[in-house]
Amino acid sequence: MFKKILLAAAVLVSAASAIEFGPRVGGNLSTMWGDNAEKVTTGVGFNAGIAAKIAFKDSPISITPEVMIDMRNTGNEVKEKVTDEYSMTEWALDIPVMIRCELLGLFYIEAGPSFNFNLSTSETAKTGKIEKTTDFDINTFEFGLSFGLGTNIISAIDLDFRVNLGITDIFQDKTFAGFSSPMSDRKNLQFALGASIWLF
Repeated sequence: MFKKILLAAAVLVSAASAIEFGPRVGGNLSTMWGDNAEKVTTGVGFNAGIAAKIAFKDSPISITPEVMIDMRNTGNEVKEKVTDEYSMTEWALDIPVMIRCELLGLFYIEAGPSFNFNLSTSETAKTGKIEKTTDFDINTFEFGLSFGLGTNIISAIDLDFRVNLGITDIFQDKTFAGFSSPMSDRKNLQFALGASIWLF
């Protein structure tokens, strides 16, 4: 399988007419979708990393793989006796592989899969004035899909807006204290603004 991936990468590189590299930075608003997701609050985060753009001769299609560190903040306001407020900060390694189509030479649309690896997560539950760390199990790997719209009207800089939709669940545990968890079957949902600067 690994040899097939290397072979596919070699074919892409050999077919490319130009390959550019550069840093990528952005900000995001993270929340969740799925079971009881209407109770999830939105938090502000950021991401930073490197990107590549593989262009093909006489084609409006290009491929832009990226490797980024992503910081996500979400919360949960539950008007119940057990937990009044829940917050979670997640650091993840995100590897989106976007397929881009240029429009009129000024704009582009893009979409592709995203492979996300959880690096660390801190969770806090607050009931009244009591605050404690929770122990919900977080999946170490998440698969998602990303969709975006951008512009390259500024030379050597791509600006884009993306929606990152998680497909796999965030939490491993489907039960808590013997009962079905209100956070089971929740998935990441993120709205992000980003910029890629092509330096090489």
